[in-house]
Amino acid sequence: MARMLKNHPLLKKSQAVGFSPSWVVLDARIMSWLLGSVEPHIVTHLRPHRSAQSMWAYLKKVYHQDNDARRFQLEHAIAMFQHGSLSIQDYYSAFLTLWHEYADLVTTDVPIAALSTIQTIHATTRRDQFLMKLRPEYESVRSSLLNRSPVPSLDICFGELLREEQRLSTQAILEQSHGSFGTATVAYAAQGRGPPMHSKNLQCFCCKEYGHIAATCPKKFCSYCKKKATSATHDSPSTACSVPAPPAPDYCTPEMVQQMLISALSAMGFQGNNSTKLWYVDSGASNHMTNNPTALCHVRPYAGQSSIQTANGSSLPIAAIGDASSKFTDDQVTGKPIAKGPKVGRLFPLFLPVPDFSPLSSIKSFACNNVSDLSMVWHRRLGHPNTQILSHVLNSDLPGNKDRYSLSLECDSCKLGKSKTLPFPLHASRASHCFDLIHSDVWGPSPISSYEKFKYYVTFIDDHSRFTWVYFLRSKSEVFRTFTEFLAYVDNQFSTSIKTLRTDSGGEYLSTEFQAFLASKGIIHQRSCPSTPQQNGVAERKNRHLLDVVRTLLLESSVPSMFWVEALKTATHLINRLPSQVLHMESPYFRLFAKQPSYDHLRIFGCVCFVHLPPHERHKLSAQSVRCAFLGYNMCQKGFVCYDPTLHRTRISRNVIFFENQHFFPVSSSTVSSSSTVVLPSFEQQFSDLHPVSSRFQPGIVYTRRSRPQSLSVAHPISDPTMLQMQSVAAPSVRRSSRVSVPPNRYGFPSSSSGNSISALTAALSKFDIPTCYSHAAKHDCWRQAMQEEIAALEANHTWDIEPCPPTIVPLGCKWVYSVKVRSDGSLDRYKARLVALGNNQEYGVNYEETFAPVAKMTTVRTILALAASSDWPLHQMDVKNAFLHGDLKECIYMKPPPGLFPSPTSHVCKLRRSLYGFKQAPRAWFDKFRTTLLQFSFRQSKYDTSLFLRKSDMGIVVLLVYVDDIVITGSDSALLSQLKTHLSESFHMKDLGSLTYFLGLEVHHSPSGISLNQHKYASDLVATTGLQGATSVDTPMELNVKLRKEEGDLLADPSLYRKLVGSLVYLTITRPDISFAVQQVSQFLQTPRHLHLAAVRRIIRYVQGTSTRGLFFPAGNSTRLVAYSDADWAGCADTRRSITGWCVFLGDALISWKSKKQDRVSKSSTESEYRAMSLACSEIIWLRGLLAELDFSETDPTPLHADNTSAIQITANPVYHERTKHIEVDCHSIREAFEARVITLPHISTDLQIADIFTKALPRHRHCLLSSKLMLVDQPASI
Repeated sequence: MARMLKNHPLLKKSQAVGFSPSWVVLDARIMSWLLGSVEPHIVTHLRPHRSAQSMWAYLKKVYHQDNDARRFQLEHAIAMFQHGSLSIQDYYSAFLTLWHEYADLVTTDVPIAALSTIQTIHATTRRDQFLMKLRPEYESVRSSLLNRSPVPSLDICFGELLREEQRLSTQAILEQSHGSFGTATVAYAAQGRGPPMHSKNLQCFCCKEYGHIAATCPKKFCSYCKKKATSATHDSPSTACSVPAPPAPDYCTPEMVQQMLISALSAMGFQGNNSTKLWYVDSGASNHMTNNPTALCHVRPYAGQSSIQTANGSSLPIAAIGDASSKFTDDQVTGKPIAKGPKVGRLFPLFLPVPDFSPLSSIKSFACNNVSDLSMVWHRRLGHPNTQILSHVLNSDLPGNKDRYSLSLECDSCKLGKSKTLPFPLHASRASHCFDLIHSDVWGPSPISSYEKFKYYVTFIDDHSRFTWVYFLRSKSEVFRTFTEFLAYVDNQFSTSIKTLRTDSGGEYLSTEFQAFLASKGIIHQRSCPSTPQQNGVAERKNRHLLDVVRTLLLESSVPSMFWVEALKTATHLINRLPSQVLHMESPYFRLFAKQPSYDHLRIFGCVCFVHLPPHERHKLSAQSVRCAFLGYNMCQKGFVCYDPTLHRTRISRNVIFFENQHFFPVSSSTVSSSSTVVLPSFEQQFSDLHPVSSRFQPGIVYTRRSRPQSLSVAHPISDPTMLQMQSVAAPSVRRSSRVSVPPNRYGFPSSSSGNSISALTAALSKFDIPTCYSHAAKHDCWRQAMQEEIAALEANHTWDIEPCPPTIVPLGCKWVYSVKVRSDGSLDRYKARLVALGNNQEYGVNYEETFAPVAKMTTVRTILALAASSDWPLHQMDVKNAFLHGDLKECIYMKPPPGLFPSPTSHVCKLRRSLYGFKQAPRAWFDKFRTTLLQFSFRQSKYDTSLFLRKSDMGIVVLLVYVDDIVITGSDSALLSQLKTHLSESFHMKDLGSLTYFLGLEVHHSPSGISLNQHKYASDLVATTGLQGATSVDTPMELNVKLRKEEGDLLADPSLYRKLVGSLVYLTITRPDISFAVQQVSQFLQTPRHLHLAAVRRIIRYVQGTSTRGLFFPAGNSTRLVAYSDADWAGCADTRRSITGWCVFLGDALISWKSKKQDRVSKSSTESEYRAMSLACSEIIWLRGLLAELDFSETDPTPLHADNTSAIQITANPVYHERTKHIEVDCHSIREAFEARVITLPHISTDLQIADIFTKALPRHRHCLLSSKLMLVDQPASI
């Protein structure tokens, strides 16, 4: 500071010419600093001084100390400093404080070139002095540290000493614990050649008294336990003193764990004097050895042939085997539970001295078997049988078993999966021969369809052997066919017949066809009384037993529930081979085949396995096997069933290597929770045809009143087992009011809750049994009538001509697809049967050419709705029945007759005149037909959206918007609108749906204040499919300051489900611009999604779950002037450093268009990124202005495009900046032409008011809510 004042230029100038105003200001500022930096009592001495120089001179004269004197003082303090009674932490802190001050003083005037050398010397000296001043009890650690090469740094030495201090503290605790039986004493004997040191010559560093040391200081002990220590001496050559216990640490050292084990082993019966003999217990070994029988329980003679091989080649016999077990309780010394133990590398050190046992003369050695580990492996391999059956299997001479066990297991998975009620009494009578009596029952429907679409299974149980056969069904109508197959199997394989069939009174067994067949075969059919399933107890108990094992297998292995069929096959395979108490510990397999089953092929269900790839799937440099999940055993091939997640199929192979200690699917905490259930969230119900097994089995489709897009198809199973655990259980649930919210009447919304409709709809969909083929549908009157109506419509439309098939033509096939149509309240509307051509066999250029058919843009839909709300136009909706059947075919196509058209086979085929569903050109043919019809009615096609048709008249305008077969009509000329509806009804088979309420999954709500557009039902279905209904909602769709990266985190095993969820969210953005940025972010990773990306998708869905009723609002009487906002986040992509574009366009106050998109190239500056965003927004403005002009809403004034980057605005308005922007592509400069042509203006807006900011980045909660409200997003209906 003095040097600064002395050399200051203003000071020199003031000395020459006097004080200047700037000097006075600077001097006053420095005086203020000085007064604020000294102690309060010094301020009074500085007040008389009128300049900073005078103050500094006074302080230097009074308080300045010579550096040499201070250095001598510090060197003396360091030399005299001792460890004393301080803890290692306090000693280290005080020692470093002195050294840091000394080093700062010494190195003040050292040249920079020599500074590093001086610091190295000081570090070595500091470490050596620190070690030399330690108390004597740390001598061993000090010697060890100094003998290392190189000697560790001071920090490492400090860590070692801390651990030694903890060890000494624990040793004192343990020695004190022995004092509960007698005073523990430790003798300190003199070492070396000199005379022993008497204890009275020792000085305590704690209390400064003589006769003891700090470790045994009574005063120090008193401060911990509040009691005085007791001393006792034993006869010894050296003096003994009591060893008190210092404060107990909150962690567990190796010695403490050692003492706990010794205490536990003592409680087991290991009594005796301590010995130098040790019993080494390796936690990784399956068997252990000891020569003391008192260490074991359940000791029994060993009957095997094994022996113990020693290192010198000799062998030791095994005399007996037994079990060793112990339960550890809380620490008896401190009363604190063991929290954690030390870890060295990958090991947990455990030193276990074993008491000296008195050997028995009759027994030389014992083999101690770690029963719990190996027996648990067999418990899991065998499908979690009970302890009695498992013990019988493991101690028998069955193939695959070589050892003997005695066990008592506690399996959490069994407790979760096998809870049951009290049993009914068993019947004493039983069939005397196999197949005299067969019990049968049908189980289902399953809450989750398998990936092969099975929902039911039927069991056939032989009463004599209790052997079980299981057949899987897609509907109950398949029971009769299955029984005939089972009967043929029994007749062929066992040369016998079934005499009696016992079932319940289910309709699947009481059909006329079934009863007639049983009568023809002479089979007696015994049925239980109504509502008395106990009379069919064998089948009912078998179902319970099978499902107990299935649940346990799935829970224990975390295998997804869609594999319940594989788990049930495995359960049946195991139960048939396990001994049964009903059969007096014989297995059903033995009773039926008269030979013992083998267990050597059994493996743990759901474990990791590696399947050897066949030659055509690998090459010399590729992997030779694939990692799969073991899912059971194949009954027709001698191989294992393994699921390959990369190909979404199962492999059957005998060349399999198993890792039974590893779960293939991640194990979540929910598998051990008492509230866990095997019925997982309804992913699998919603995504049930992701892995089709055969083209024969096509899923039935359930339609709502308006079909939903494919992203939420009802028939997709779960594809990624790692994504199943979607429940958010960490955060506590928020208490919400149970009062039903009713919107005010002034808004004109219905008071019924949409949630009830959704529940009714979901319940309705689950009660329909939809056939999968013609033979099944033809048995039911409702489906036959639906097919007859479809044939009648086709013939009335003159869809085909029946002709002989030309010899050179191969006709295309066709099939029936069945579905039901339900109303929004869940009630049945009608059964639907649709004839679909097999267009997958078409060839380009032969029987089809162009296939493209336009559909309406969603921006156009929102614009039409905004204009209708603003101008009070009525909105009508119409639906075209069998739309594709109206299209005229230009190609000559022959098709096989549909099933049911002719009573007998014929060589004639259908020469098609019109299109059918399934043909590739069907959508285009329909649109051409519809377009021609409208043009003939004086409508013209829009130049800006080819799906928009309009006609102007003297009374106004009529607008028609078509999306495949869904039509929306509006306009100001009501007479022309009615004429149009009449003309369409005469041209096509139309259905007038009245006022527009539901269109393409969009819910339209009308009120006097305007029109609201949301996707509440679609959002609710999406949340339901992910199982997040009960999850805690979040306030923002994306976390703040989170940048998702392409290669961060672990890859998802199967990305299919991730892609479906993202696709569903993309469709949800039609009415939810507030999630556009978040959805744009997760859409970048569809190719290789990772777990972090899935977590981001879950957060978006949790946000949607809390705002499912939110949507756009188009106010009545709204202005029709366009207003736009544009923004960009420069280099917002963490992987590519490309910028994020965001813009939105309003029609008055109604938001009709927006975009959140990553730019296609890297911008060199934020100005360039903003300029590109403005150019894209300008293109959308030009398109919307043209569309509005066609609808008689022309824009005369330029459209304001608000931006917050001044430089980007100047580039557009001022071509002088051309040299700086010539690297920007020419297409971006089109905005200049629009600006010069007065199409747009570029007003500047502050960043705080920039609405487009929500489309470029994640925002904090308050700002996200603010901008969402500016987007006219409201919660329907109460917030409108």
